[in-house]
Amino acid sequence: MTPYDKKRNDNNDSHTWQQIQQQFDETQPTEQQPLRAMLKNFADDLENHPYVQKKTTRPQTASVQWPVFLCRFTFGAGSIAAIVLITVFVFLGNPTPSWAQISEQFARSEFLSASIYFKEDGLSVPRHIELWMGRGGRVRVRVENQLIFGEKGEVVAAFDLKTKKQVEADGMAAAILKMLGVEETFSMNTILKGITGGKIVDKTPILNPNAAISADWVVYDMDSGDDGNPQWFRIWALKKSKLPVRIRMWDPRDAEMVDMVLDYSKPQPDIFFDPKAFAAALSTIWTDQLNLAYLHLKDPGGKTYAPGVKDDNALMSLVTATIDGEPFSLSDYADKNVVLLFWDSSEQGFIFQWLKEISEKYKNDNLKIVTVAMHKNAESARQQIKDYDLPFTVLHEPGKGFDNSLARATGFKRGTELRLITDGKAHRINSHQHEMIDLVCRGLNAENSSRLNKLIKFNETTKDRMVELCGEPHEKRTENDTELWIYKFISADKLYRHSVSIRFNKDEKYTGFSSSGSLINPSHISIEISEKVWQEKVVTTIGKKNMPDANSDYHIEIWLKSDKGSPIIGGGHPRTEIAADTTYHRQVSPGVYQPTIALMNHNNTYSVVKEFALSDGISVGDNESVSIRFETAEPVIERSEYLPKPKDNTRLALDRLLEKPDYKQMLKEAYANRDKYDDPKYLPWQLHLKEVAKRYENRPLPETMELFEKGTDESYQFIMRPMNLSGHKGYSMRAIEGDLKTGYACQTLGAGRLLWTADVPSVKMNHDLVYRDETDPKMHYRFLLEQMGYRLETKTVERRVFVAKYDGRELPDSESVSAPNPGGWGYNTVRELLDMMTISLDRQTLEVSGDGPLFIDETGLPSVWETLEELKENAICMEMPSVDSIEDFEKIRSWYEKNFGITFTEETRPIEMFVVRKK
Repeated sequence: MTPYDKKRNDNNDSHTWQQIQQQFDETQPTEQQPLRAMLKNFADDLENHPYVQKKTTRPQTASVQWPVFLCRFTFGAGSIAAIVLITVFVFLGNPTPSWAQISEQFARSEFLSASIYFKEDGLSVPRHIELWMGRGGRVRVRVENQLIFGEKGEVVAAFDLKTKKQVEADGMAAAILKMLGVEETFSMNTILKGITGGKIVDKTPILNPNAAISADWVVYDMDSGDDGNPQWFRIWALKKSKLPVRIRMWDPRDAEMVDMVLDYSKPQPDIFFDPKAFAAALSTIWTDQLNLAYLHLKDPGGKTYAPGVKDDNALMSLVTATIDGEPFSLSDYADKNVVLLFWDSSEQGFIFQWLKEISEKYKNDNLKIVTVAMHKNAESARQQIKDYDLPFTVLHEPGKGFDNSLARATGFKRGTELRLITDGKAHRINSHQHEMIDLVCRGLNAENSSRLNKLIKFNETTKDRMVELCGEPHEKRTENDTELWIYKFISADKLYRHSVSIRFNKDEKYTGFSSSGSLINPSHISIEISEKVWQEKVVTTIGKKNMPDANSDYHIEIWLKSDKGSPIIGGGHPRTEIAADTTYHRQVSPGVYQPTIALMNHNNTYSVVKEFALSDGISVGDNESVSIRFETAEPVIERSEYLPKPKDNTRLALDRLLEKPDYKQMLKEAYANRDKYDDPKYLPWQLHLKEVAKRYENRPLPETMELFEKGTDESYQFIMRPMNLSGHKGYSMRAIEGDLKTGYACQTLGAGRLLWTADVPSVKMNHDLVYRDETDPKMHYRFLLEQMGYRLETKTVERRVFVAKYDGRELPDSESVSAPNPGGWGYNTVRELLDMMTISLDRQTLEVSGDGPLFIDETGLPSVWETLEELKENAICMEMPSVDSIEDFEKIRSWYEKNFGITFTEETRPIEMFVVRKK
């Protein structure tokens, strides 16, 4: 017997020590062997260390050998207490996972989100970054007002949530995306590299038992490994799940810090990581930047991230409850019109009185009124119901408050709001707004016609649906493939005449509408404010620091306040600046009007910031024109008879543009910025362009052009800017959509020279055309026809032509030329003017019959241009005259000759025509 055995046997607690010895002698599960578990963790981490993996030349098949000094370990009396403590800790606590196990478990994650806080030093304000990662290398990042989408380490698109435009990605976010790399699965090593800017290389975190204050946690530390860089990193993980939940980097020199809090949940839907879906939402969803930041984010616990995003499908399908606990669903009212009121304890009761009036007025018009109490406490809601004697259905979800399910589905956020629900869709309305309720309950009339666009959708509303909403039209008219339904009304006060024109295509689907209104017996007011009054009264009252500028969230309007409302006489649009010494005018009905200045906020909600009167009320009589000039505080008023001309809305819009003294400068600036397509409507196309460009990363580009199906139903017909293929210089792309016959045949082979006979059927296109920039556009159409199974024949026919000749005189500056009856603006070459007349004079050209008059350019003036500067040099005018008939052309022949020395000779010539045949 050894001295050690004797000492053990002499011990009174030998039974306890036998149990301890048995733990070492017998084979037990790893979690019951603290020392061996620790050694195994060390071995696993060592085996997975990047340095070891880099040095390994063949797979390791033998088991890891224990270090010799540990194999020879013997226990002295001084170590016994420590062993007991370790053993008890392991028996009572959770097992300690190795770093390799944590990395392995992390790699199995399907989705994670992270809140990252960064400080440049200990006294700086932290910068917050939100990051979401999914499988396939998909990443979404929010940094302040930016939302960035990435994939496999690259930025796909970045958006400014405030301006709703595509922007360059924030540098820090782009760097994080790059450091996350191209891996399609999760990697702790990649995460650490990402948050440390790549400073962690070939390092494995080491267990730090002193940093864990709970038996449920395990903490690992890691140093930068650089003597001149004392940064250290700490990772907290849960023992049971083996998942890291927090990572911190710290620099003891200046307290620079990166802190990342990790969260794991069910994978987000694909739409959450789709930049094209987000881009489409920017121009179609009405919501604020806060909601856009979390658009499409689903919380697995049912909580709300973006309450302001409307979801009509959820609205009609969800089941809620009345305040008495009875189940309720709006689907029970699917065949009715519903006014839905959201209200809370701040409601003063006037809205309830208005609802009672509405209920009585439309009691026979299939209208239901439902209210939603947003109180968390049902008792306070019941007290208000009693106080205001509410006869309506009241819905309530205990404890939910503003997180009520109906509130989320309608986009409600706060306060008191109203929704009008018809055909399962919710439309926002204001209190005391009868127009939309009139429309759905009683059809179209003069008062509600302006609200029609709130309830109809392009290519979805049918003629039958229009009859349901508006009744039968007063007049029907057909123009080519378009049918017009015209509704005509006189306002209830007999002052206004209204007309609404509804357009339907050959498939009987709604494609747009226009409305016009005019006073039957109008009077007229004009207002002008001198610079002196502007400074002394307007600027002083509003405050110089509050005066709006081009980048402000504010703008100024001039109102004519009366007992009939407050029509706007000046301003009315955020980009329309009100200025001194400028005349503003409009038609009005006879009455008394008070000129008023209003400072408006147009950022998130259109609201009045401040308003004040410029003068007392000023009377306007029948057929009277009143001119008001504010030279001093007291206005100078002149009166005369008003004899209005018949109103032509199209002409009026053109005249208003021509009245602007700087309209040509506006056009010049528009041309200078024509390659800056930062409007949200262009974003889906630009992302689609990038997707197509990626197809050619591993395949050759076409020698001339290539046509392939889009693979999506998204339409880009009017938003194809820019068109150059990203990363492939010299190549561009355009979407080919719609009917091949009428959509692309107008000018592709020369205006008026294509003939597509009625017996040759057309095809619908939904394709992308990739082409070399140097290819002739005429080749594009030939290529499309060939690819879709057509061929072109040529034949010569006798055509009426007008041959343009030029006498060689010096041409005037294109910006100085004004056209009679202008119908278009921009830098126009001779060729563009003549082609447009060919198309306009023969409306049948749009039907590709090819039998109208042609304008032949034999002036010798240049018409080909590649750059904006060349276009300016070749253009002969900035205004294009309207030519709708041969009589119009005869009237402007003298304009061509007088300004440019261009004359026309009428002839009959043999013209080569292009005839489309089916192969």
